[in-house]
Amino acid sequence: MGRLEQIDAARVQALRSIAESLDLNPFNSQMWREYREALGELTRDDSDDDTVDGLYDQLSTQARNPS
Repeated sequence: MGRLEQIDAARVQALRSIAESLDLNPFNSQMWREYREALGELTRDDSDDDTVDGLYDQLSTQARNPS
């Protein structure tokens, strides 16, 4: 739905922990990578992935159009 829900609490806390770590050591390039990935996971819109069409789109062409 594009908004944070209670189920996202663990992801939000992980992101906060990474941000705190970066505040203490902003030169940690690996932590910046983790932060970017965690932020992407939290802000990704999965609304279309829950539909049957979304699942079919993830399949290969052969699986979608069997001969």
